[in-house]
Amino acid sequence: LMWYKANNVVFPPTGVLPVLVSQAIVAEAASTPGWMTAVDFLVFPWLAGHAALYAGAHATAAIRRKCRMSFLQSDMKNKLSAKKLPASALREAFRKYDLSKNGALDAAELKMALRMAVGV
Repeated sequence: LMWYKANNVVFPPTGVLPVLVSQAIVAEAASTPGWMTAVDFLVFPWLAGHAALYAGAHATAAIRRKCRMSFLQSDMKNKLSAKKLPASALREAFRKYDLSKNGALDAAELKMALRMAVGV
């Protein structure tokens, strides 16, 4: 699919599908009279197909989100355990950014600490 997109070429099923659908509609309409059969044929597969695509994309996104969080957590644990900072160094860093001296970092203090750590 990437090759077709990169070379601006029509994906073959995209060109064949309208022909097959129109032939099926004509055959269905010839066998059973009424315009509702053609509408049912077009609407049901279209809605069902899009619902299946949406459900698949939603499930894939949920799985990717969980995998990404798992990888990030394990990566963070590995990075933190590799540095082996002593407790006194962690306390000193905490005291440096706890400007209100209440024993907790509020949102503004945490934001400042992260900016200083990243260098922004």
